[in-house]
Amino acid sequence: MNFGVHVPGHVLSYMDRLQPRIRGRVLDRLDLIVVNPTNATTSKPLHGPRSAQWSSRVGDLRILYEIDTDVRVIDIGPRGDIYKR
Repeated sequence: MNFGVHVPGHVLSYMDRLQPRIRGRVLDRLDLIVVNPTNATTSKPLHGPRSAQWSSRVGDLRILYEIDTDVRVIDIGPRGDIYKR
């Protein structure tokens, strides 16, 4: 079962600024997330105040998202900064 995906405008703007090769890797990962958002090889559940969110690693970037009836991307950014936002 494929989920729909919702990507907010600030995430799309961030993705537009990525190098084409990295943007392609992020888009490929989003394709995998849409098919199986809880796949342990591509994502992990977060804990604490972010326990409703999941994280997926793409190099030094992280994709944070929530799963409801669709996948809702929260943010994309560098590992060192993404969890501070």
